[in-house]
Amino acid sequence: MDIYEFASKSFEKHYDSTMTVQLFGTSKNEDDPFSDGDWQDYLFNKPCRIAQKRQSSTASQDKYAVAELSPYIYCSPQYDIPVGSRILVTDRHGKTNIYERSGESFSSYATHQEFMVNKVVKA
Repeated sequence: MDIYEFASKSFEKHYDSTMTVQLFGTSKNEDDPFSDGDWQDYLFNKPCRIAQKRQSSTASQDKYAVAELSPYIYCSPQYDIPVGSRILVTDRHGKTNIYERSGESFSSYATHQEFMVNKVVKA
C-alpha cells in the first residue's frame, strides 16, 4: 500500500453519511408526450461527509452580523458527480436532506474530492 492509499483510507474513516446522486432524465412514460422528466438514481448509497464552511462574516451599522455558511460534500475522487445533479445525503442519525450540485468539484486531492452544494428548502 502506497502513501496515497493509506491517506485515502484514513480520510474515508471520517465519512459518516451516505449519498445518493440523482440525474434529471426523460420520463419513462412514452405514452404521454406531455410528461415531464424525472430524477433517476445515478450513484446509490456511497459514503460521504457533509460539512459547512464559512464564506464571509460581515457587519455594518444598519445590520446585524451575518455569517454565510456553505455546505460542502466530501467523497471519494473515483465518483464522477455531474454539475446539476441532485444529492440526497443521509446522516448518521438517519435524517435525509436534499442538496443541489452547484459547481465543479475540486478533485485535485489524491485522497478525496469536495464540492459545494445548495440545500433544497421548501417553504
